Amino acid sequence: CARDTCHNTIKRKVEEWKREEWKREE
Repeated sequence: CARDTCHNTIKRKVEEWKREEWKREE
């Protein structure tokens, strides 16, 4: 797969996981 595409997808998933964790903590 293209490097940029994969990197952006992973970044978005990581950001989503962080948001979910913050929601759980609050």
